[in-house]
Amino acid sequence: MWDCAEQLETLLPSTVPVRKLAEPIRMLDQLEGCERIVILDACLSGAAIGSLVRLEWPDPRIGAGRPGSTHNLELGDVLRLAARLGKLPPRVVVFGLEVRDVAAGAEPNDELLAALPTLVRRVQQEIVTMEWDA
Repeated sequence: MWDCAEQLETLLPSTVPVRKLAEPIRMLDQLEGCERIVILDACLSGAAIGSLVRLEWPDPRIGAGRPGSTHNLELGDVLRLAARLGKLPPRVVVFGLEVRDVAAGAEPNDELLAALPTLVRRVQQEIVTMEWDA
């Protein structure tokens, strides 16, 4: 996902901030003034490695199937918390990329590397569409 974010930084207009966050909870500090966000996240749904899914909040599949704890809240937990705090933008889109391992520092395999150009293209298209639909 880091590679995708780095590519998007060079492709998107400078008015679109790209943030790389190791933990979903850190997103809470980034939401001030946001009207919409696009989130990229690794997922473990059982689909083929490299599969891509696009979800809109509050789809119950966001964050489903991933363990959470009080020390490391998962994406769905953080989005619910942001909503309760009144910080969640009205439009939240999540792109999930199916991976084999969600551990920090896990090396991408061939399936993931092959999926990255499609993910970059779809996210870029999503953001351009959001800008014009605003």
